Amino acid sequence: MSAVNMDRSGAVGTDDVGGISYVAVADDVVVTLWGEIDVALRGKASEAMAFVIDHQGTVTIDVAEVAFIDSAGIAFILQLYALCLEEGRGIALRNPTEAIEELFEMIGMAGRIPIQRTSLQAILAAQRPLAARRRARRPAATKPSGAVLQSAARGGTRTIGPGPADSATRQEPAAVG
Repeated sequence: MSAVNMDRSGAVGTDDVGGISYVAVADDVVVTLWGEIDVALRGKASEAMAFVIDHQGTVTIDVAEVAFIDSAGIAFILQLYALCLEEGRGIALRNPTEAIEELFEMIGMAGRIPIQRTSLQAILAAQRPLAARRRARRPAATKPSGAVLQSAARGGTRTIGPGPADSATRQEPAAVG
């Protein structure tokens, strides 16, 4: 097993907020994302993509420790997916959180990337059926257009994309005058 960039301490171009690592395991590649996955990790995403291109086999993307992911992070996962599709390689998403699964459903990717779960994750997922995991649908007039991800580690939420279109619930910038 040859490991590359597995140091999460910040010594290899990552910081304490989030990171991307990758490793060849037998004939496959595991890409691990953790913390906040955003545009600040663009360089690490490019390195990981180059590594995946240079190594054949199934690509497993471990997202169990992702606290936040923005459009750049989703784009990285979709680029890996497109590469694997183009090359006829297998791909899997390992241990996605409920928020990540909901996000993939929202963008029309639910079910396209197979999900792998470790034993504990499989037990937890089986205890909450998919229908129960979906958030109650709000009427279209009040439904926000941004994706909200829960951050269990920080106990908060973040919105991905534009906020609600309803001006009664959206704070507009003060007029400059």
